[in-house]
Amino acid sequence: MNLIQMKCPNCNANLEVEDGIDSFFCRYCGTKIMVQGQSNAAYTAKTVNNIANRLLDQREIRMAQRAEERRKEAEHARKMRPYILIGCVVMFIVIIAFCLFMARSDSSSPSGPAPTQQVAQAVSNSDSTSDSIKGLQDEAQNAVNTINEFRDIFGQLGTGGSKTPSASSGQNAVQAINNAASSQKLVEVVAPAIATGDYGIKTINGQLKNVSGNTLSYVQITFALYDKDGAQIGTAVANINNLTADSIWKYSATPLTMDEWTRFEQTEIDSF
Repeated sequence: MNLIQMKCPNCNANLEVEDGIDSFFCRYCGTKIMVQGQSNAAYTAKTVNNIANRLLDQREIRMAQRAEERRKEAEHARKMRPYILIGCVVMFIVIIAFCLFMARSDSSSPSGPAPTQQVAQAVSNSDSTSDSIKGLQDEAQNAVNTINEFRDIFGQLGTGGSKTPSASSGQNAVQAINNAASSQKLVEVVAPAIATGDYGIKTINGQLKNVSGNTLSYVQITFALYDKDGAQIGTAVANINNLTADSIWKYSATPLTMDEWTRFEQTEIDSF
């Protein structure tokens, strides 16, 4: 570690600082000293840039992990496909056997004391048998439709079978998973507000509670930023890993813009 000798421009004290830093504070009088002649605005811009790049890298890593989890879920669904199809076929065979048994029972005509009664009973049984056969046809058609629906669903998710999955069907499956996840309330946001930190940088501070009942691997909250004319000029984000159940996260969302903004609006919460 290289040290350079400097004098404080305010109290003229001798100081030693690490080579390569941008700024520091005098340990005698507290004056902020810019080592390489940078202005306060330039130093602030550099700091915000570093924070923004770090947040974007973390988001890309988490999105890659989430894609891998979805791939594993799809692989599990493909492995379960043969068992589900076998269950459907067995159910179909049982339904058909039961319907055939009922049809044979209805078709047997009881003996009566008089020929006229036997004829009337035969006509009645004929009508009943026709109705039973029609009911059997309807039940069989419903069973075939059910098997075709299962075949279409698993043909889109897995490999093999009579249908080849397309890119759009895979995207539809992923979208269905996203919609199911977003329909569950996992987190609860409490009272976000504007705060001013070091170097005059404004942030959005607040609290977020995990109400899912489980540990969330990743949570990110995003805000839209607006200027005094109401135009959106950027976003502010904050994220956290492994938020345990029922715990409260005190976040500070950093703006990803140097433009002046006056109000904000929460736009997205990404959690899984």
